[in-house]
Amino acid sequence: MHNVRATGGTPLRGGGSTRPDVLYRSDALSSLTPAGVEELAASPIGVIVDFRTEQERHSAPDVHPDSRP
Repeated sequence: MHNVRATGGTPLRGGGSTRPDVLYRSDALSSLTPAGVEELAASPIGVIVDFRTEQERHSAPDVHPDSRP
């Protein structure tokens, strides 16, 4: 994947900031290679949320480990 980064330290509107190593953002998972799928499976990332439109998801489906919802 490209453009993967943790969002820890992002300022919050009410003060403070997001915790480190809790939320990550990236580009679409549609281009993951088999090695990338293995790396994602071995990572502590537990839930994957796809904010793309239904049309975007249909045209380029995510590739991810079966162990991730």
